[in-house]
Parts: sequence; structure tokens; C-alpha cells
Amino acid sequence: MRLLNRNIVIIVFLIVCFCSISRISIKLVLSYFTIKNFKQTFGDINPFFKKQQIWQKTCGTETKPHSSILYLKVQKTGSTTLRSTLLVYGKRYNLSICFDATNLWGLNWPYAVDELKLTKLHNKKCDLIAEEFIFDPVKVRRLMEKDAFFMASVRHPVEHFLSLFKYSKIQAAVERLTMKRLDKWDSMRLFFKHYHLVLNIYATYNENEVRDKYQIDFILPNRQTRSLGIIEGTKLEIIERVESFHFVVVADKYDESMVILREKLCCTVQDVLYRRQNVGRTNEENKEQVPPDVVKSILEFNSADLTFYNVARYRLLEEIKKHSYFEQALGIFKNELELYESKCNTQSLVQSFKYSVCPPISAMHTGHFVENIRIEQKRKLLSELRVKYETACNNTLHIE
Repeated sequence: MRLLNRNIVIIVFLIVCFCSISRISIKLVLSYFTIKNFKQTFGDINPFFKKQQIWQKTCGTETKPHSSILYLKVQKTGSTTLRSTLLVYGKRYNLSICFDATNLWGLNWPYAVDELKLTKLHNKKCDLIAEEFIFDPVKVRRLMEKDAFFMASVRHPVEHFLSLFKYSKIQAAVERLTMKRLDKWDSMRLFFKHYHLVLNIYATYNENEVRDKYQIDFILPNRQTRSLGIIEGTKLEIIERVESFHFVVVADKYDESMVILREKLCCTVQDVLYRRQNVGRTNEENKEQVPPDVVKSILEFNSADLTFYNVARYRLLEEIKKHSYFEQALGIFKNELELYESKCNTQSLVQSFKYSVCPPISAMHTGHFVENIRIEQKRKLLSELRVKYETACNNTLHIE
């Protein structure tokens, strides 16, 4: 027994010496045990720690707010709210905002981005993209400046699926298949059991019977990860793709995300204030207890999305942990948010001015708000094209 204890002491002594010699903090050695469960969940995540892109821009009193931003909008992750915040940001700092001239809600989604459809000169970069599209690292880097800030948003797969379930009218599709009236949870169980049959049901609808022409794409598995450009990937591939983004907003930590985002963009608190848009679920729905078997089915159906969510949330919590005065910053943000909402609700504000600083809440008015900004960008593009044409004509005359 004494011999065993002596051997343990010797081993501990050697470990301490090794750590001292190689300048590896004992705290770092012990931190292995704090992320052990995380590693068991995601497998080998060494590349996650080695390649993690930490935004290095130092913000000072003379630093201008960042002027090259790409936001990958993912349906039902608070994305409409965040997009509107970024559009107001873009207007405030006179950024060149790229839209798809043929699609109000995406960049040729659910297909690859088509640069010819964008509201920009063919040889000019975008200052701001805040749209739904399929992420392609090579293609988007051609659209943006080298120092562009890449961001996305994510939501827990269970909450995300419940939101899409309502939006895509999955219950109605299941009832159309079974010719029975079903409650929500039974219709979900049948959806997972007969997924491909339900999927084919959408092909039987007439155009006026569906909410969205891409509705069938909303009920595919791992909807959030698909936006990252990954259809079927390993956990490591998903982690590496998430690492293509400098920041990911986590829906259930939205205010906390905004505090960190403000500092990464070197902007003011007012630049990241928001109004919640297109909020479909009621308080009663939010309080509903999802049956355990349904939760299990949702997570199995969206296993890649769960990896995406867990990695993004882990990164956010690490950022918060490193922040020296986070609670104070969060308190200031929430106070400013309350004042902002109060101002936006003031009836005396002129409507046009109000929408320039306060995005509307309803889905219909949000569409008008976005469309107006897109029209502005089209007019700006038309003006730039005419200037280019006149310059080209003048140069031709000069040569002659």
C-alpha cells in the first residue's frame, strides 16, 4: 500500500514538472476534464480549438463600425428580426446592400447564389448581405471584401422544428394523407414514421393551397445545417463549417448574443437594438410540454442541427465567460432596448422616419419595409450603371 502511494506521488510530481517545463498551465491540463463530455458528444474537436476564428478587430474611440458584413439568414431562428436590425445598420452607415432582384426573401434560395441577380455592379463587392442562401465559402468570398465579418444564427432543433411544423402546415399534410383529424403530437409521430409519404403529399397541393412555394424545402431534415451548405456531413465537418463564421447568434441567448455582436462590430448599442418580428408562437404554446418520444424523434431527425446548435452555444458561452463586465453590459443593453421599443411605439413619430429607425413588427409590414430598401438599392444600381455608361462613352469620344 505504501509502495502504491509512493508511486502515485512520483507520477503526480512528474506531471507537475512536465507542465512547468513545457509552460503548459495546470489549469489547461485540468480543463480537459471540463470539456470531456463535450468531446464525447462531438468526437475529436481539436480542429475546433486550433482553427477557431476570433475576430481580432480592436475597437477604440476612433474605430469606425465594421462596414463589410455577411449574415446567413436561417428561417425560424430569429432571422427576420436580425436581418431588419442589419438593414437599418446598413442604411445608417450608407452601405451597399446586396439583394436578389428576383427574390425578396433570399439569394436564389434554395439553390446556389447567382451573382448576376444581385443588385450590384458585376465587379463591385457587397458591403452587406443579410439574406437566406446556401453558404458556399468560395462563392461568398468573391462577393465580399477580404475583411468581411461572417455571421449566422441558430436555434435549438426542438424549438426550430416546432416553429417550422406550424409554418409549413405539417399537421394538415399528415391529415391529408391519413384522412383523419389528429392532435399535434400524433401528427408529429406519424410525420416521422411516414416521412417520405408526407413529403410527397406536398406535391399534391395546388399553388393556392400552400403558404410558400418552397414549403417542401422547410420540412427537410437538418434545415439549419443545410443552409451552411452541408447536406450530410460528419460532426467534424459541421464544426469546421461553423468555424467559417466569426460569430453565430444563438436564438435562446439573443440579448447576450447582441452584446457580444456589438463589440465585434465596433458599433454602438443603438446599432444592434431590435424589435421582435414575425413572432408566431403564443405564450401558451411556449409553455407546452413536448412528449419525450417526440423530442427524441425531433433530435434524431435533426442530429446535424443539434451539433450546429451545441457548437455555436458553446462558443457564445466561452465569449461571455471571457468578458470582464458582461452583466453590466447586458443590463445597459436591456435598458436601451426598453427605451427603444417605447420610442418605436410612440404614435407621434412620422411613419417614414419611424420605419427608417424602427422596423415594423407584422409580417406584412416587414415585407414592405424590406421591399422599400431593395427598391432603393435598385435605384442606386441604376444610377451607378448610367454613370459607368456615360464615362465609357466619354472615354470613347476622347480616344476618337
